[in-house]
Amino acid sequence: MQKFCNDIIDNLASNYAKIGSQLIFNQLYVEVTPLIKSMAMRARTRAINLGVNIPMEDFESQINESLYDASKNYKSEYGHFIPRFHWFVKRQEPIVWRMYETKGCVKDRNGKKYEKAKFDYLECEINFEKVDSAEKVFLEEEEKRTILREFSEKNKNNYKIIVFLQYGLTNKELAVVLNEKDYNAKIRKLVQRAKESFRDFLSLRK
Repeated sequence: MQKFCNDIIDNLASNYAKIGSQLIFNQLYVEVTPLIKSMAMRARTRAINLGVNIPMEDFESQINESLYDASKNYKSEYGHFIPRFHWFVKRQEPIVWRMYETKGCVKDRNGKKYEKAKFDYLECEINFEKVDSAEKVFLEEEEKRTILREFSEKNKNNYKIIVFLQYGLTNKELAVVLNEKDYNAKIRKLVQRAKESFRDFLSLRK
């Protein structure tokens, strides 16, 4: 189980954004290295489950870039840095898949193609035959942002939980950002209610 000191990480990210010191960035990198390794492993596992063998190093390299992007303009008023970092990683993970396709390996790898991926927090499937174009990815991301913005206007508390889930926070990390020591029955109930609220919102939006 990963443990982070949000105050230390927030201060390092904030100071790096202000000063731009490579030494500070290196300290930040050391603090979040276990998380980077964990996220890269999870991304590789998702790829393998889809029948695609993308090296973990490719994901890890992109996550390192996400760390830089997330920290260079970070301000403490944005909230804790870790959720922001998760969001940058989530947003940029498709880059690895597109880069991998351009290498001409995906269709040759055991004759398998991309078939489907699942967003667990929405419990819905997204089907695709090949890596989407940059334009299509952009339009889909815009649609997601629109949906989440509309949902935030309905229920800000449930919106925050859905966004945290979208970031890919683990149960422990979710407990931390919700000011609980552990992932307990209270957090599970909040997550359940947020998911139900979001599903109801989506069904009415169609």
